[in-house]
Amino acid sequence: MVLTDKQKKDLNLAILEYLETNNYKESSLALQIESSLDYESNSTVMKDVLEKKWVSIIRLQKKVNNNYTTSHHILDYGIRTTNRTN
Repeated sequence: MVLTDKQKKDLNLAILEYLETNNYKESSLALQIESSLDYESNSTVMKDVLEKKWVSIIRLQKKVNNNYTTSHHILDYGIRTTNRTN
């Protein structure tokens, strides 16, 4: 997958924010040097964005797995319908 320059910058800033917040100062400094970004000058970084995305990915993966299981159950056993009269 290829990221656009803006996506790459946003990802690097999110990683920098995570590293700074969790006190990984040496890793943060190394990333800032390698990515030519300055965490301090980019104060518009969204707070906890990496954690929020991680949690949402896990939640979506659970939904996908549930839908996959449900669809296989339906294919294996068929759809049971009931006729209701009103």
